[in-house]
Amino acid sequence: MLFLSSTCVSGWISTSLRPFLSCISPIFRFTAASVSLIPNMSVWEDAESLFQFVYRSAHTPFMVRRREFFEKFESSYQALWWIEAGTIPTINDALSRLWHLDRFGPTAHAFTFKKRFPPPGASDDPVDMKPEPYCVGWA
Repeated sequence: MLFLSSTCVSGWISTSLRPFLSCISPIFRFTAASVSLIPNMSVWEDAESLFQFVYRSAHTPFMVRRREFFEKFESSYQALWWIEAGTIPTINDALSRLWHLDRFGPTAHAFTFKKRFPPPGASDDPVDMKPEPYCVGWA
């Protein structure tokens, strides 16, 4: 069985948000020189379930407000890829998929909701899941 792995780098944490995060968690201790990214990784049974969560759930209003919390990330910030059951993706896997997406665009190795590739072995063409209404300004 195949599963969909996802990573999302929301962007550089806004300087206005750093004092708040520092107060609520020891994980978020910032200095002027710190590089501050929050990677998010998850594994899903299919692309549709992830899409529903990201773009059509209680998560959506917060995702739409991400510009309030994060500075714009100039590179690819979201990558999807298929993994075999039992595989635990790593941060290095995620970063390499983001790098691949930046260099080559969506491929079967790393793709997006705009051009979602089918699982390996399927003969379907890539599908546009139409994330645009939710990505205005940061597609």
